[in-house]
Amino acid sequence: MDRDRQPGRFLLTGSANVLFVPSVADALAGRMEVLTLWPFSAAELRGLPERRFLDLLFGDEPAPPTAETSPGEMVSRLLTGGFPEVVARAEGERRRAWFSSYLSTIFERDVRAMSDIERLEQLPAMLTAIALRSRGPLNKSGLSQDLGIPNSTIDRYLALLQRVLLVCRLPAWHNRLGPRLVKAPKLLIGDSGLLCRLLRFDRNRLLEDDAARGLVLEGYVGMELVKAAALAGPGAEVLHYRTSKGTEVDFLVEADDGRVAAVEVKGAASVDARDFRRFEALERTIGDRFARGIVLYTGDRVVPFGGRLAAWPVSTLWA
Repeated sequence: MDRDRQPGRFLLTGSANVLFVPSVADALAGRMEVLTLWPFSAAELRGLPERRFLDLLFGDEPAPPTAETSPGEMVSRLLTGGFPEVVARAEGERRRAWFSSYLSTIFERDVRAMSDIERLEQLPAMLTAIALRSRGPLNKSGLSQDLGIPNSTIDRYLALLQRVLLVCRLPAWHNRLGPRLVKAPKLLIGDSGLLCRLLRFDRNRLLEDDAARGLVLEGYVGMELVKAAALAGPGAEVLHYRTSKGTEVDFLVEADDGRVAAVEVKGAASVDARDFRRFEALERTIGDRFARGIVLYTGDRVVPFGGRLAAWPVSTLWA
């Protein structure tokens, strides 16, 4: 390998970040490039350009393409997620069995390879607790109380869950000239199908329970943005926004030129003026850097709301 440094001669794949597997990382330091491969995105499953949605967010096109999507089709997308093995299986017991086996293998093999953990049974419980809280900033004290785990152990477990790509960490957006902001990160489960499995959400639950569907839909959109930003280059980043007074926006995408697009997720088929008020403080704070404010909702029409604000169907992700 050292005699021939031609790039691309070897491809190593795995379910964990190779930099944190000691026997591998020590041998290849400075001689490899690491790519994070999340499960398939909605665009990949349709054969569309991966970063297309970011181009729409930061472009001038006022009305992006959409597709009529029934509630049943939407729920199917959320339950399926993007793991290739799950996409290839019919809904039901075979999918649930795959997720269970996948988690068992990750915890028993990859986690143990990276860290000697005595109480391995605490990790699945912590992953489920994170899934339940994925709509808000990380509250380590709350996790510690609920699980009976010290804060120091919470930090260690969080790092492990990120290294095996079960959890994605979104930093809080900050601006020194703006209002006081909550600095805690937001944690997303890396796949919506896995999120549904952790919380035992089935098709009926997602169709009938607005809160459950909204939680999963927000996580789904967040990971779609993460996947698109990863291909947009090292300067693009997905963050979340929350002020100390409680004003929040689900996701911010900051481009490498400093422009910011705000994305709010609503698990309903209609929007009104209240859904756009959360963008006002952010737009006042950053001025011309504010590229666009979008509410992604489950309706089928693009709804302009003046200026740089609009509601887009979630189907924009795959239309």
